[in-house]
Amino acid sequence: IPEVSGPVSTAQLVDGLGDRDAVVLALHESVTQRLADVPVAAADSVVLVVGPEGGIAEDEVAALRDAGAT
Repeated sequence: IPEVSGPVSTAQLVDGLGDRDAVVLALHESVTQRLADVPVAAADSVVLVVGPEGGIAEDEVAALRDAGAT
């Protein structure tokens, strides 16, 4: 059963990603890669980032990308 955590700030999320060896996927309208094309089968864990109703801001997307998100 996957672990589902509660809401966190982008800074908290980015800080927590440094401790994980995971594929990090951020759902955002600017994405050009299909989720089905991301190689997750061999990953030990997957972090799926779902933003708020208004979307993930561009500075947050940049911070997530810098932390290794796809």
